[in-house]
Amino acid sequence: MESDQRNHSKVLRGLFVGGVLGATAGFLLAPKSGKELRSDIKASTNKALDEIMRLCSDGRTRFENAFASISGRREGASVRKIESPEEIMAEA
Repeated sequence: MESDQRNHSKVLRGLFVGGVLGATAGFLLAPKSGKELRSDIKASTNKALDEIMRLCSDGRTRFENAFASISGRREGASVRKIESPEEIMAEA
């Protein structure tokens, strides 16, 4: 049991040290300055958010149209008589 805890602590320590070394290497080897990188990240984020908002709006419009269509069919179905399969095939 105690050896498992030691193994876990070694793994966690290794992950922490690896993360710090990776972040340091990333900062030192980055092709852009921090200001340029933040600007690029902000532009990419704004572009992604705009696309998500557009997709949500399109989805909402499609849902509302489908819901209105289904509601209209349901209301119409309750008013008119239900056709038999033979009548449906004759109309086709």
